[in-house]
Amino acid sequence: MQYLDPLVGLFLANPLLLLFVVIGVGHKIGDIRLGSFRLGVAAILFVGLALGALHPELGLPEIVHQLGLVLFVYGVGLSSGRAFFTALRDHGIRDISLGVFVLTFACLLSAWMSRLLRLPATLAAGLFTGSTTNTPALAAVIEILKSGEQPLTERLLAEPVVGYSLTYPFGVIGVILAIHMFSIIWRVDFAQETQEYAASLSDQGHHSSSDHEDDGLNLLSMPLGICLGVLLGLVPIPLPGGLSFRLGFVGGPLIVALILGRLHRTGRIAWGMPEHVTHTLRRLGIALFLAGIGTSSGYAFASTFKELGPLVLLGGAVVTFLYSSLTLFIYHKLLKVPMALAIGFLSGLQTQPAALVYSNERSQSDLPNLSYAIAYPVGMIVKIILAQILFRLYT
Repeated sequence: MQYLDPLVGLFLANPLLLLFVVIGVGHKIGDIRLGSFRLGVAAILFVGLALGALHPELGLPEIVHQLGLVLFVYGVGLSSGRAFFTALRDHGIRDISLGVFVLTFACLLSAWMSRLLRLPATLAAGLFTGSTTNTPALAAVIEILKSGEQPLTERLLAEPVVGYSLTYPFGVIGVILAIHMFSIIWRVDFAQETQEYAASLSDQGHHSSSDHEDDGLNLLSMPLGICLGVLLGLVPIPLPGGLSFRLGFVGGPLIVALILGRLHRTGRIAWGMPEHVTHTLRRLGIALFLAGIGTSSGYAFASTFKELGPLVLLGGAVVTFLYSSLTLFIYHKLLKVPMALAIGFLSGLQTQPAALVYSNERSQSDLPNLSYAIAYPVGMIVKIILAQILFRLYT
């Protein structure tokens, strides 16, 4: 495709132009409807993948998607803080237990699919981390490889990343498809569910709204809060068996933002911000994240797909869709929880901001943010542990 060389050269020399082209085109494509379905903000990811596939160096700097994730989760945490702690107190044990169960199912299913496809342990671990879209879990597997006794080759080190890059895109779109499909099959009335849930909170004396004194973006409290979150994410947390994990630059800011959103103010520092400001933070953050991760993964995805064929991608798609379906069925049908909370819970277990944004758009409410905030730390921690267990037992 030599006719695209001038365009590729332009993007290579001007990454800022690439960033806003991906966001703008992705936003426009996301608004296109096929019946009642539209990709929404997730379309930015696929535009990024398509452009990134044109050249191995056509990717945005890593700090773009890191900044996007931090802004996104900080906005979610601030706006959900008060309601989060109420929900955690009411049914935290139930949600944590369910999260551990369905993610263990996803891990076992990944091992079974990998055996069926005769994949090595490295690709099996990559399939699990990609189909559940968890980069820290992938990093944990790579660290095991680096500290292992067997000789480390470039191919061996690349195999988990290959499995991850092949299964990650459907790890995003598969969750969105499951949410869309079951919302239609079960004929969910999101508006009625939201009204009934809000009424039940009022009857119990719970109030999730907060009064924000500031009129706009607080450029004192926000950077300070994010700094505290990033520092928390750097702290290693020990686990049984000599394992450890870090909350990272996503989990740390999310937890700090939830706490600050609950406090709202300490002394003269007002942590809370108006809802329209946190909404803007979330939208900007998710756009930066999807553009960054899409362009940086595009070339690897295209090249590894040609090398390994569609089987690995198919295996990851099966894992994503089946475990997503199981989660929604248990949470909504068996536990009788509103669908808006169920899809937020699934998005949190998937640690996938794009799925949360789609959930908010689908439900036309912020209810998914509450269950997302509970499920996200569970999903992050459990997947890091399970990825290492899968790799060690599968080897």
